[in-house]
Amino acid sequence: MKKENLLMCRPTYFDVVYEINPWMDVDNRPDKQLALEQWERLRQTYLDLGAEVELVEPVPDQPDMVFTANAGLVLGKKFIPSRFKFDERKGEEPAFRRWFADRGYEVLDLPEGMSFEGEADRILRHGKILVANGFRSDPVVAYEVGRMLGVDILRIRLVNPKFYHLDTCLAYFEEGDTVLYYPGAFDEESREKIKKEFPRVIEADIDEAERYVCNCINVGTTIVMNKNCPKAQAALEKMGYQIVTLDMSEYLKSGGSIKCLTLRLD
Repeated sequence: MKKENLLMCRPTYFDVVYEINPWMDVDNRPDKQLALEQWERLRQTYLDLGAEVELVEPVPDQPDMVFTANAGLVLGKKFIPSRFKFDERKGEEPAFRRWFADRGYEVLDLPEGMSFEGEADRILRHGKILVANGFRSDPVVAYEVGRMLGVDILRIRLVNPKFYHLDTCLAYFEEGDTVLYYPGAFDEESREKIKKEFPRVIEADIDEAERYVCNCINVGTTIVMNKNCPKAQAALEKMGYQIVTLDMSEYLKSGGSIKCLTLRLD
């Protein structure tokens, strides 16, 4: 089994001080100490599972930088930095660009004027990239990413604003070639594409989807997911996966969770 290499950012400045998705409420801000404890448990879980965890230095006044999945798209030693839709997050871009450039990645820039939010809106499967649009990433980005990386693209569309990134409503587990997703987040054409593309599909219901059950990640055959999602957990266990559940309550207040806090580097 390959060794997972993951990128995280300590939640030094994490907070909810603006509202750019339906989950964020400046009157319901996270408990910063609890958020740090939850982040540390997630990091330690990855280490216990044998993954390597690298860290990018947090930047003051960038409370969402903790969500490293939004940093960009990594494929081998190539990195396409995100171009954030909202001005509140644009200050993260130079820090992520610098981190990858300093480590020898080839940094490839999208054309000016495009919005794209990285691994949060893409899934890599068997040399093909699924790219979602609808809220944060422009439709044309899918084709531009395919051209820049020389890979095939499958474009799917998000239609529910509560699930504004692909990783909030769809998780892919390479070990077992399985997808867990919430159908209500996608248009009908995209749902058909997903069912056709993946041999093993688990559908989450609305209750567990709103607990961000799909915002999970696997390390080998172990899946790290939010607690209190027994139906999806049972379905995954039946398929042979081991499950680790964590309480990520403070990050849900910002519309993020486990996968949002993690960028794959491999």
